Amino acid sequence: MLGAWFGYLVFLAAVLLFYILFSGWLAGYVLALSLLLPILSLLLSLPGIRGLRVGLHLGASGRRGQALPLVVRVENRFRLPVRCLAMRVQCINQMTGHSHHYPLRLPLGCEGEAVSRPFALEHCGVVHCQLRFVRAYDFMGLFPIPLKGQRAVYLLAEPQPEGEDVPAGLDGQMSEEPMRREQGSTLDDYAVRPYRPGDSLRIVHWKLSSKLDELVVREPESDHRPDVVLLFDLYGQPERVDALLDRLAACSLQLREKGRAHRLVWADGSGQLCQSRVESDADFAQFLWQAGAQQPPADPTDVRQIWPGPTEGEGQAFYVEGPREEEAPCPAA
Repeated sequence: MLGAWFGYLVFLAAVLLFYILFSGWLAGYVLALSLLLPILSLLLSLPGIRGLRVGLHLGASGRRGQALPLVVRVENRFRLPVRCLAMRVQCINQMTGHSHHYPLRLPLGCEGEAVSRPFALEHCGVVHCQLRFVRAYDFMGLFPIPLKGQRAVYLLAEPQPEGEDVPAGLDGQMSEEPMRREQGSTLDDYAVRPYRPGDSLRIVHWKLSSKLDELVVREPESDHRPDVVLLFDLYGQPERVDALLDRLAACSLQLREKGRAHRLVWADGSGQLCQSRVESDADFAQFLWQAGAQQPPADPTDVRQIWPGPTEGEGQAFYVEGPREEEAPCPAA
């Protein structure tokens, strides 16, 4: 914009010099037209600018270390000429506080535009990406006109479940067989719950579903085993948190593959006890959204000191130990 104003002022100075040196109606006409030119440029640009819609598109989730395409899409509804758009793309990891931002300038014309840039997920957490200071310019590039609209997205950077480093004794919980029903049990031994995507149609309670006007499934009450409890301390530098969540994700994945429900228990930054029950991949993703939306404390914590012990429905507890500070992966240079 400064360059456009500089060019216009140089042009206006030349016109003014022409008006001073050459008297007559032509010089006055050229001077008046030069003074009105910015206003005319603004008025002619407004209809096309009002038809612009700017959106930011990014996947809902991705693994840590993965690069996802971050797409800025501009729609020109009226197909009227517009000179260009300028904006700033800002992405903040709410768990680590790390931010990335860069300016973006898009020449448009009469059509829309889509620009894609790779965005690397460096650490686990909820990433908030938004477009800031979105503005369109008139034909001469002198006046920025701000644009309104929804231009923010949230992305979940998930851990990488890898390794066989599980707490001692947890393997036994994975191989433990469910309790069997006693002979002579009837359908009263079954509990019902709402249908979840992925449930087999063979366990749908069709008669009750027709009465309730929604799908419900039968679930043997005797198949309910106590939930495994996974305790862990979420604190420290991003590299330590990443390594801890990788181990926790590996433990949770192995339990989910064996059909074992489990509870994740940790302490937040204020020392309050938090827990999340996990039965499926969606439950674990919900935990990641919850934990990844706030920064973990910097000082060490010990959830075992404030956990009151197993309650009804909870079984044996296991402590998932994160790497010590000297074992934590070093940040990339």
